[in-house]
Amino acid sequence: MPITHKNKTEVIASLTSYPARFSSLHLTLKSLLQQTVSADQILLWIAVEDKSQLPRKVLQLAKLNQIEIHFTEDTRSYKKIIPALEKYPQACIVTFDDDVYYPPNTLQKLLEGHQKNPYKIIANRTHLISVDNLGNLQPYKQWHKNCSNQSRPERNFQTGVGGVLYPPNSLHKMVTDKNLFTKLAPHGDDIWLYWMMRLNGNTAMQTQNDFEFYHWPFSQKTALYKQNVRKDGNDTQIQAMLQQFGSPLCLPVNDD
Repeated sequence: MPITHKNKTEVIASLTSYPARFSSLHLTLKSLLQQTVSADQILLWIAVEDKSQLPRKVLQLAKLNQIEIHFTEDTRSYKKIIPALEKYPQACIVTFDDDVYYPPNTLQKLLEGHQKNPYKIIANRTHLISVDNLGNLQPYKQWHKNCSNQSRPERNFQTGVGGVLYPPNSLHKMVTDKNLFTKLAPHGDDIWLYWMMRLNGNTAMQTQNDFEFYHWPFSQKTALYKQNVRKDGNDTQIQAMLQQFGSPLCLPVNDD
């Protein structure tokens, strides 16, 4: 049985999904229900137009009050965090992807990191942003994957796949600006959230973990990485963010 967390603020686990992933969604949800430390709530955000396609195995979890299903506007991957930030602004929002098996101590690792660094964004998986000799961001494919640099925390880029804990008020207040994020990074919520973190003077820290995150078979047929990584979609969105906000590496870092 999971134990109740000792966090001072409410802990909300939040994720979204869409019909192409519905067949394995219950497996991800069950892995979140089997964590060693439990969240106060597990919220699943589904586009209104996808409501009728939710499978019985997912609906059963809601019927048993193990998860809450909310229906919202379809803002793609942003559904996993934007509605939760708006509904629970004073909670720790922990986002998860819908196509992954999460080891039982996934949430525990995030909460342990949060207790040590209560104002930082805590991620089980981060990339280290690569820069050239002038300090400019290099293309996404050249970033150092699944590693971090605590001496230069502004270069730590949180990735949603491993779970990310966002403390209250850790992101810039414009984070929920739908018109802006759909214009600049329509398929790159991690990119948008990274900039919102940096604009707020915040940085991400990676937990000490030895996880391997396994994707469910056939869940990657419509994965965003095919567009964002293989077709360099991340770089297009990063350039749009650079033009709008400037380099995130030049922004101040809070010492909290």
